[in-house]
Amino acid sequence: MLTDWIHWLTSLSLETHFWLLSLLLLADVVRYALSYTLMAVYDAARAFTRRIRPNRRTLNRPYIPSVCVIMSGHNEESGVVATLASVWGSYPNLKIIVVDDGSTDQTAARTAQFTADRNADVRLLRKPARGGKASSYNFAMRYADADIVITIDCDSTLAPGAIYRIVQPFRDPRVGVVSGNVEVRRPMTNTLTWMQAHEYLLGISVGRRLSSLLGTMVVASGAFAAFRREAVNRVGGWDVGPGEDSDITLRLRKAGHRIMFAPRATCLTDVPTTWGRFFRQRCRWNRSQVRELSRKHLDLAYPTTHFFRWTNLLMMVDVWVFQVLRLYAILLYLGWVIIHPTPHTWSTLVYVYLMYILVSAYGGLLILGYCDNRRKHLRVCAACVLIPFYHFVRRLICAFSMTGEVLFRRSYHDAFYPRRVRAATWRW
Repeated sequence: MLTDWIHWLTSLSLETHFWLLSLLLLADVVRYALSYTLMAVYDAARAFTRRIRPNRRTLNRPYIPSVCVIMSGHNEESGVVATLASVWGSYPNLKIIVVDDGSTDQTAARTAQFTADRNADVRLLRKPARGGKASSYNFAMRYADADIVITIDCDSTLAPGAIYRIVQPFRDPRVGVVSGNVEVRRPMTNTLTWMQAHEYLLGISVGRRLSSLLGTMVVASGAFAAFRREAVNRVGGWDVGPGEDSDITLRLRKAGHRIMFAPRATCLTDVPTTWGRFFRQRCRWNRSQVRELSRKHLDLAYPTTHFFRWTNLLMMVDVWVFQVLRLYAILLYLGWVIIHPTPHTWSTLVYVYLMYILVSAYGGLLILGYCDNRRKHLRVCAACVLIPFYHFVRRLICAFSMTGEVLFRRSYHDAFYPRRVRAATWRW
């Protein structure tokens, strides 16, 4: 079989090779590889320019604004102490607020015990009934009087220096929100976490560098993000409902604030370890994106609005062309291949699969230039051999959830938020 495939491959004309390779343009991996190449060239040119023409501005002076960290959790007794330990004492002039969002376990007790053991300045706020992250953040904002407010999930831990690094972009008064770099805490738990770690590395650790540079970032990661408190108050805080992280990011964008990414402000988070949990998480993410960008904030692309900017239009085009239209184009193409098989169908799929892996490996090598722990990330990049299958499954989930959201608005039936909150949420 291998001999037949090699014979088939060597018999292809250059035109056929070009046509087969063009199929990769439908894949995310080519887009990422090209983006990383452009960014690597840009960073190299910028480093060379700084070397021959040193910047003598005093930007190296420490910028240490007051910071309030808000942690919201529902039944997070297993992770809240580790999160608190990674935050407490990691930054001067720091306040911590933990919101117990209607927990029925020992989340509040574990928090109180941590505060007592270390004499830590941690304020515990308890809500008798669960209301979701957005309502918890709004509740905590009443007690936050710092310049910068940072939100962290209770199942995440911060790397040393993460808070200092995430607040540095706020030197620019135009910056309203900064997204931290989120990595998988235990990437080698199983095959699923390994593939998710690869996705996070490509899509967040490096992918958001470019979107931040172009001014097209869609969302500041809910697991670790920093906000200018005055900016959040000016837009009315978080809207209670699904997709609170992307919603607050887009509303700050509408208000004229810049959205930045801090690549060295690292947060380690847990990811789903089973396909069932992965399916539910991705459905929730995809539905929220459709809700925000196709209904609630579609006017970001309207030239007649006062907040129209070309970067907003570019962001919308990027989402709708590369994440929506291309998604359905891939599925239609695969459906056509299945319905109209040819003698060389499997040979073609194997060829595209191998090219996919090669391009993915190339992107992984570029990524290593941005990594601090290259040995760890090299193990993560080795998942490229499985990434084509992972991306195919992810696209199926994406198509299912996005279609359901467009037709039935299923985001308002997601149990991630309590029923009473969903019932009271405005249905955009």
